[in-house]
Amino acid sequence: MQGEPTQQITEGVIWKQLLIFFFPILLGSFFQQMYNTVDTIIVGRFVGTQALAAVGATAALINLMNIISTGIANRRSELASLQCVGMTDKQLDRMAIIECLQFAGVAAIISAIICVLIIIGTETGLQALINASFVDESEETRKMLKGLIHFDWVKPFVRVGLAALAAFAAGCVTSLVMLRTQNNESLSDQIRGSELKLDTKKSHLLRNSVIAVAGAFVLTIAGLRIFSVVSYRNDRNEYAKAGYLNLAEGADNKINVYSTGVQNGKHTIVGLSGMGIQDYPITTKALNERLGKENTVVYADRPGYGFSDDSYKKQTLEEVVENFRAGLKNAGFEAPYVLMPHSYASFYALWWQTKYPEEVEAIVFMDCITVPKNEHWRSWTVDDYPSEDAAYADARRTWVRTWLGLDRLTDIPESAEDQADGKSVLTQEQIALCELTAHRSYSAAMLSQDANAPEAARELLEIWKPTDTPKLWFDTEPSCEEDIREQM
Repeated sequence: MQGEPTQQITEGVIWKQLLIFFFPILLGSFFQQMYNTVDTIIVGRFVGTQALAAVGATAALINLMNIISTGIANRRSELASLQCVGMTDKQLDRMAIIECLQFAGVAAIISAIICVLIIIGTETGLQALINASFVDESEETRKMLKGLIHFDWVKPFVRVGLAALAAFAAGCVTSLVMLRTQNNESLSDQIRGSELKLDTKKSHLLRNSVIAVAGAFVLTIAGLRIFSVVSYRNDRNEYAKAGYLNLAEGADNKINVYSTGVQNGKHTIVGLSGMGIQDYPITTKALNERLGKENTVVYADRPGYGFSDDSYKKQTLEEVVENFRAGLKNAGFEAPYVLMPHSYASFYALWWQTKYPEEVEAIVFMDCITVPKNEHWRSWTVDDYPSEDAAYADARRTWVRTWLGLDRLTDIPESAEDQADGKSVLTQEQIALCELTAHRSYSAAMLSQDANAPEAARELLEIWKPTDTPKLWFDTEPSCEEDIREQM
């Protein structure tokens, strides 16, 4: 504006002009850093370490958003400059797509090379460590230990490919949207891309940037979901080829009813898996061979387990048992049954024999859960979750993880007990089938069952009473005789 003093940095003594320009910035940065220091002291001393960690985490996120915004603004100015030298919109579109493709491709190749080097280096290092640590052992022992070293050569590269695809989509959408909108602005406004105006008639960069990010997010979610559905169907087909899949109509869903042993045997033994056990018909192979010599052995996977259809209905005791009853009947297996529940499935067996005693010939409990003595029982402890709300929130997160297929892209650690459970009597093909079932770690029905466990316990307490139905307990965990007799 006229009348206001101006300071020309390119006139007069240059170094003096630079210092005049530099010191206010230095002073401002100093006070900003003092603010951050005082903020850290106050939050850390008077609010707590968790709040301080939250402040640090959000600072990193804010810095990331600043970098993205600066990059978008610079890209906008760059495109405007290229238009000034005569490039057409078509040429700019082609250039933007090629640049994004080159960036995503180079980043993917470099990441893939790093993955290969890490996998090979780790494998080589572990083998050298085994050779150095087990010098006194036989060659067969060392060979066996080396055989336990296994790295997944698929998941890392799938992740790299998905990340490269998301980066390519985000880059293309952002560049093309900016090209379509900047033609309505003056040349000076286009080059001054960092001055983001909120006047929608002059600039829509902020809005379009949000749309671009949202579009990339939607494309990523859609891609993950498609990948999850296709992969699940492929796994189910492999399960069917191995002879373990026999879908039957349940009360509300199709459930898998696998059978082995002799047809029309002396007894129809129905195996019911415990909470979170997806591969019960496979891990019980040795047991099935013995029981199946004279009996018909059937394994009914409830909704959300194995390759039974998932369900969004509340998984009460009645809901699950009715699905069992309908699925077994439609698969051609008539009552009475010898129920063989494992762990939490003992709740279903007890509810079943209380409601339909004529359908239950006997119950064989496998590491069963004893009936709670009061309504305060929970399937988790305060060490796991401080409250029920925290448990439900974690259930929702884990369901989203499975729904998007992220269980396939991230390894879920298993305890040594889980890794060894029943695997010693299985072939490599059967172990591979067990891994297929683990890809759907947390279905909606399974999480509903887990969340409904306290209510199921209270419901069982209200209707359950001892009966004359024969019962047999096999328990690998300590249990007192009084607890068992109370359920007989």
